[in-house]
Amino acid sequence: MESLLCKPQQDMKRLEKFNGMNYKCWSMKIMYQLTATKVLYVLNTPYPQDGTSEGQLSEAQQKWVEDDFVCHSMILNAISNALFNVFHKCYPAYELWATIELSYANWASDRRSSKSTSGWLFTIGGAIVSWSSKKQSCVALPSMESEFIAMSLASRDILWIKRFMSKHIAMRYNHVRSLVKKGKVSIEYLLTDQMVADPLTKPLSGEKIKKVMGNMGLSPV
Repeated sequence: MESLLCKPQQDMKRLEKFNGMNYKCWSMKIMYQLTATKVLYVLNTPYPQDGTSEGQLSEAQQKWVEDDFVCHSMILNAISNALFNVFHKCYPAYELWATIELSYANWASDRRSSKSTSGWLFTIGGAIVSWSSKKQSCVALPSMESEFIAMSLASRDILWIKRFMSKHIAMRYNHVRSLVKKGKVSIEYLLTDQMVADPLTKPLSGEKIKKVMGNMGLSPV
C-alpha cells in the first residue's frame, strides 16, 4: 500500500511544465495528478450552497474552498512562467481550466495530420452573417502560431464582407442617384405623422391607423 501511495508523488515530479505545446498529453497528466490528490471534482462541481444562517461556511463549503485552492495552485504550478503571467488571474480553478482548455484544446486536434482547427463567426445587427470551422492547411508548431493562422483567416473573411457590403451599398446608392438625376424619381422629406407606409413597418395606435388609412384612400368596410 505504501508503494502505491508514493507512486503518484513520484509521477508528479516528472511532469514537465506546459509551454503551449502538446496540450492533450499535458492535460491527461495533470488530470491524473488532480485525481490522485482528490481535488479534481472542483472542476465540474459547483460551489455548495448549504452555508449556515450565521454566514459561516459549512463543512462542504470549507472543503470545496480548500480543494479549489489546491487544484488552482497545482494547475498554475504545472504551466510555464510565460503562461502563468497570462492565466494566473483566472479564478476559481474551473475558470482557469476552462480558459486554458479553450485556448489550446483545438490545437493540433487532428490525430492523423496534427493540424489545428480554425473557427470564427461574424454578426451584424445581432444576426450571424458569416461563419467557418475548418482544418488549417499547415501544421502549427506552437499554439500561438495556430492562433495567428486563425486570426489571419478571420481577418481576410471580415475584409471580404466589408468590401462586399460597401460595394453593394455603393451600387444601390449610385442607382438611386442616377434615377434622381434623370428625373424618374424624387426624394422628399416627410414628417413622422405623414409617413403613409408606417403600418407596413411598425405597430400603430388606433387613431394613427385611421389617419393613415385616410391618407391611403382606404375606408372601413
